Amino acid sequence: MKKLYSLVMGTEDTEVAVERNKIDSDRKELAFEIICKNCDVKIAAQFSAEANDDPMLLWKSIDKFYQPKTVQNQTTYQSRIFSTFLPKSKMEEALNKLLENTRALCSPIHDNSVTPSSLLDSVVAMWTIINLPNNYKTIGELWLKKCEIENAKALATQQRENLNSLPNTRCSKKYHNLLANHPEEDCWKLHPEKRPKNDKPVKVLLAANDASSRLKFILDSGATSNMVNHLQCFEEIDMRKQEIELANGFTIKALGSGTIQL
Repeated sequence: MKKLYSLVMGTEDTEVAVERNKIDSDRKELAFEIICKNCDVKIAAQFSAEANDDPMLLWKSIDKFYQPKTVQNQTTYQSRIFSTFLPKSKMEEALNKLLENTRALCSPIHDNSVTPSSLLDSVVAMWTIINLPNNYKTIGELWLKKCEIENAKALATQQRENLNSLPNTRCSKKYHNLLANHPEEDCWKLHPEKRPKNDKPVKVLLAANDASSRLKFILDSGATSNMVNHLQCFEEIDMRKQEIELANGFTIKALGSGTIQL
């Protein structure tokens, strides 16, 4: 293949070419056929007649015809595309022209008989949305967010359906749900007499006396450890550590005891 490449590109020395032609007299025809096989049928038919079965002439003709034209077209169409103005009055016409120029710019990437990739349409759409007039900005943003909104709606719907599909485990009147977390014999919906009673708390005033005197007492429920923890609340106070007996039978250590006027 390297020898055939040298033949096509014309980089062989004359003496080397003569020797290679003696060894392989069909190498020009082989190189010519390889080029034609890798070209479009129309391109091969257009240039093969002018090349007179010479692979070097065939390649030069193809390169001369397409390369300068491709570069020139790219510059021209790029200028047309990026200078496109989208007026409000002729919006559809301008968009169609923009699409036509963009497809023409990208056509050298593909064979002329092949439709450009669908990705090109997405590129054109994004460029158009970005360059829309101010009055159309909201519409463009909505289109950009449309997919996200639809996905979010679908996700929310699925979550709601999943929540609704959870089995109900609650019992109803005179009916015991088998999915409940209690046995049938303890179900008070089925057996009202087994319904638990809610006892209301009874507020009572208990007295806790200290061990030294029955005349002194602390107004307390009997469950707290102290009633007053600020010295300024006491009229008289004896700062001696001692034990205080609570109403529930427990004793606590106090820093002192004193008199408070209620």
